[in-house]
Amino acid sequence: MDDFLRQISDLKIKPRKKLTYGETGNYRSQSLGNSMDFYDHRQYIPQDDVRRIDWKAYMRTKNLYIRQFTEEKTIHIKVIMDNSLSMDYGTSVKFDLAKTLTKGIGYLTLNQGDIFSFIPLNNGTYGETSIKGKDKFYQLFKVLDSISCEGMTDYENIIRLNEFNRERGGITFLITDGFGENIDKVLDFLCGRGEEVLFIQILSEDEVEPEVNDKLKLIDKETNEIVKIDINRIMKDMYKKKINSFIDNNRSMSLKRDIVYTFALSSDSPQEILRKTIGGM
Repeated sequence: MDDFLRQISDLKIKPRKKLTYGETGNYRSQSLGNSMDFYDHRQYIPQDDVRRIDWKAYMRTKNLYIRQFTEEKTIHIKVIMDNSLSMDYGTSVKFDLAKTLTKGIGYLTLNQGDIFSFIPLNNGTYGETSIKGKDKFYQLFKVLDSISCEGMTDYENIIRLNEFNRERGGITFLITDGFGENIDKVLDFLCGRGEEVLFIQILSEDEVEPEVNDKLKLIDKETNEIVKIDINRIMKDMYKKKINSFIDNNRSMSLKRDIVYTFALSSDSPQEILRKTIGGM
């Protein structure tokens, strides 16, 4: 883990747009405040602080103008991490990669002085864990290491969480395999709140390129339903087309919403996934 953190330590998670919401901090917002980043002039009115009058502009125009500055905001960076039973699959387990990516995003967030929140995703009643400060990094590690895969995927559970509805704006990473209904609704919900969304879809090699014989027993990890089928070349080709269509649909769905989309195999390098994803911002 230490090697991984060193390899990503040069990355920065920065918003693509000016922020409207947040606490005073590191990033430019659309509101005006007292930072040293000059924004514009406006005409002086009697209630204004005379220390903000631009006397050089007065000498040129004989009119009083106030210097305005952009306010800086602390950004709230969130990770919604799928911990449903479907993530507990693969020769390289999808959930292990998801946790590593979440730790990396948390490390970068706390290191740059921003607020980090972690929200598990299944059909349970988990709440939000929010922390700030470099010294809280190992607290995040403990929380993540205590979580296992359970339950079924329920994307709409995010919409119902009161914790997630308290504050608008910020950056949200959605890390999931994409299996489940109504993922488009949660993407619309996040975008509608003014979030910048980054969608990381993780599938295992076994799901993308399954090694199967003529007989196959399929077990749904979330429901334990068993289906026995006979496999032939036509069915293998049909499966490959279906899984590629599934990936393409998530990519297309993201691009239509101005969401950064990254596809990853569970065996891929976590640092390369983060470089690709954050670079896409």
